[in-house]
Amino acid sequence: MKAVISVLFLVLFATTAFAQVPDTLWTYELLSHCYGSPACADIDFDGYLEIVFGTYFDDEHAYCLNAEDGSLKWRYYTGGGPLDAAPVIADVDLDGSLEVIIPASWGIMFCFNGDGSVQWIYPRYDYVECIDSPPSVTDVDGDNRPEVIFGAWYGKVYVLNGEDGSLLWERCYCEDGYVQSAPCILDCNMDGDLDIVIGMFRGDCKLYALHGADGETLWTYQADDWMYAGAATADIDLDGLPELVVGDYSGKVFALEAEDGSFKWERSIGYYVFPPVTIAELNDEYSGPEILAAENELYCLSADGSIIWDYPTGGLIDRGAVVAEVDGDEDLEVIFGSSDCYLYVLNGEDGSLVWRYYTGSGYPIENAPVVADFDLDGWVDIFFIGGHGTSDTVPNYGRAYAVRAGPGNGETWTMYRHDAYRSGYLEGGPAESIEQQSIIPDRFDILCYPNPFNSVVTIAIGGALNLTPLHTTTPHTTSLQVDIFDINGRLVWNLDSPWLLSPDSYSLSFSWQPDPSIPTGIYLIKVEIGKQNTTRKVIYLK
Repeated sequence: MKAVISVLFLVLFATTAFAQVPDTLWTYELLSHCYGSPACADIDFDGYLEIVFGTYFDDEHAYCLNAEDGSLKWRYYTGGGPLDAAPVIADVDLDGSLEVIIPASWGIMFCFNGDGSVQWIYPRYDYVECIDSPPSVTDVDGDNRPEVIFGAWYGKVYVLNGEDGSLLWERCYCEDGYVQSAPCILDCNMDGDLDIVIGMFRGDCKLYALHGADGETLWTYQADDWMYAGAATADIDLDGLPELVVGDYSGKVFALEAEDGSFKWERSIGYYVFPPVTIAELNDEYSGPEILAAENELYCLSADGSIIWDYPTGGLIDRGAVVAEVDGDEDLEVIFGSSDCYLYVLNGEDGSLVWRYYTGSGYPIENAPVVADFDLDGWVDIFFIGGHGTSDTVPNYGRAYAVRAGPGNGETWTMYRHDAYRSGYLEGGPAESIEQQSIIPDRFDILCYPNPFNSVVTIAIGGALNLTPLHTTTPHTTSLQVDIFDINGRLVWNLDSPWLLSPDSYSLSFSWQPDPSIPTGIYLIKVEIGKQNTTRKVIYLK
C-alpha cells in the first residue's frame, strides 16, 4: 500500500511540476530579435513542421528551422534592413507545394519555395515603400487563384498575383499615414466578394474597408487614434453577419458592423492598444465569442465589450495573445509573451495562471507565439523568440525557444493572426454568402477555409463561379458526391451516400474534422456534381 501511495505521489508531483515549469525542447541562437512573429507548416512534406520567421537589425535574415529539433533548414539574407512583419505560408501558385511569403521592411516582398530558393520578389528591380504589414493570401478578385495582399508606408495597399508576384493593383488611401496592419480578409457586405480591411497608423486614423478585386473604398470609420495592428473579425453577436474588432492608441477597443462600418460598442482598457485583438470561444456562460485585447494587462471581453477578466504582467504584450488547447482538459488556454521576459499560459475561462516560462533577464518576448506538436510526440509545443533589437549601434541578440507545453488534444495556432486571411479568430476564415435563388450549377467551385487548418476545415460548394438559374418548372435533381483523399490517393473520408440536389439548392457547405488517427499532410477534396467535378488541396496540421 505504501508503494502504491508513493507512486501516486510521484505521479502527482511530476504532473504539478510540469504544469508549473514546462520543458525546453530546444533553443536557437540569433543575432537579433524578432518582432514580426513566426508561422509554421510542413513546407518540405517530411511529416514534420518547419518554423519560419524574420529577424531585426544586425541579423536581417528569413529563417526556416526544423520544428522537431531546432536545426537550421535554411536562411536567406534579404539585402540589408530588418524583416519586421510576420510571414504567411500558403500555396500561392497552386502547384501543390507551400510557399513562404515575407517582406523585408525596406520595401521588397519575397516569395520562397520550401527549400529556401526565391520563387519571386516584388518589385523585381527596385523597392516600394517600407513594408511592416504582414501579408495575407486568398483569392480576392474571383479568378480562382490566390493573391498576396499587404500594406505599406504612405497609406498604400498592394495586391499581387500569387503565382508570379505581378501587380494586380495598388492604391494610396492616406499620403501621410502608414498601413502597418495585416490586411483582414472577409466578405464585409455578404455579396459573395471578398473585401480587405486595413487600419491607418498615423495619418487620418481611419479604418478602411476595400473591395478586394479593385481596391474601391466600401466605407471608412474614423477612429480616435492610430491603429497599428488592424482588425479581427467574427460574428460576435451571432446575428449571421460579421463584425470587426479593433484597438487603437486612445486605449480603446471598439466593435463595428462589417457591412457598413457602423459603431456597436467601445471599451477603454489602457493608455494605448498596440497589439492585435484575438477572438475565440472561451467561456460558455457568455453569448458569442470572447475578445482578447492587451496593453501591459491582458483583458478578456465579452461579445458586448464588458470585461470578464484581466491579467496584469510586468511588461508590454506587444503582439497580442493566441488561443490553443495545451493541457489536455479540452478547455482553451490563452498564450502570450511579454516584455517582462515571461511566456504566460492562462485558463481561457477565468484568466487564472496555468504556468509561465522565464526566458532570463534581457530576453523580452515581443512577438506572438505559434502552437502545435513540433516533434509528433502527442504533446503540444510553443515556439517564440526573446531578445533585443534596435536600429542604433547597440549590439542586438536573440534566442528562439521551443517549449513542451502539455498534452493538448484540440485547437492549435500556427500563424500570426491565426490564418492566411489574418482573421484573428480561432475558427478563422471569411464568411461566405450566396444569393438565395433557385439555381443548379453547370460549373461550380470549392472554397476551403481555413487552409492550412488544424482542427476543422469548412468546404463551401456552389456559389463562387457561374451559377446558372434553372429555367424550367419540371422536377429535376442531380447528385453530389464529396471524397477526400490523401496525397497517395487513399480515400480517407466521403459522404455516406451521394446527396440529391433539387432546383432550390443554391449552395452547400460541409465541415470535415479529421479522425485523430489521420496524420498531418496534404489532402485532396474532390467534389462531383452531376458530370462536373472539381478538386482542391488542403493542408492539415495538428
